[in-house]
Formats: sequence, C-alpha cells, structure tokens
Amino acid sequence: LALIFIGQSSCSKLRSWKTSTVAGTPPSKRYMADGAVSDDGRLFIYGGCSATGQTNDVHQLDLASLQWTSLDAAAQGNPPPATCGAGVAFHNSSLLIFGGLSLEGYVAGPYRFDLLTLTWSTPVTTGPA
Repeated sequence: LALIFIGQSSCSKLRSWKTSTVAGTPPSKRYMADGAVSDDGRLFIYGGCSATGQTNDVHQLDLASLQWTSLDAAAQGNPPPATCGAGVAFHNSSLLIFGGLSLEGYVAGPYRFDLLTLTWSTPVTTGPA
C-alpha cells in the first residue's frame, strides 16, 4: 500500500491523495529513516529505528512500477553503523549518507552506497569541517 500525492504548484489546481497497491516487500515500520529520489524515478529509504532497533538497510521503490526491492546493502563493503536520523542525498548513481545516531553515539561519515555495484565505501573528504 502506498499513499501518493497528486498535485501541482498552482493553488488553483486540485490536489489529492490516492491509495495505490505496491508490489514487493516494503521496509519494516520505522521512524527517523531518511530517503532520496534518483533522477530516474526511484525512491531510496535508508536506516531508521524500528521495533527491533536501529537499521542500516537500503530499500528502493520504483515510482513507475510501484515495486519495492531490498538492496541488502549491509552485506557488501563497509556500511555505516545502524543509524537513526542520518541525512541521505542522491548523486551520480550513489547515495551519500552523513550523520545520524548509532548505539555508540553520533555518526560522522560520509558513507557512499554505489547503486550500480551495491557496494558501500567511505569517501575521502578534504577541507575544513
């Protein structure tokens, strides 16, 4: 089940919510998760807190087909710790993850999840913090 908002920027146009059926297995119920949308119409959800604790998983919803896919990100490369409240951005076929709170404390990052190879890495950054 997905709720999709249909609207336009003009206040004179009708705006409404519509219920749609989705395929696949959606992420578990969670809060303080973050997400980003790719240029080609995919919604990515990363991490968050659930009834069983913090997560560091990545899920994808294809917005055209409404198909959920778990990308099982934690199994490849060096993922960030399970995190609530991280920031996520889409850039050049990757998700960039920064910040959040793990069981050990604040998470810095950044972390990069390559959506073509499904591999985590820790990019080297320069400049003042």
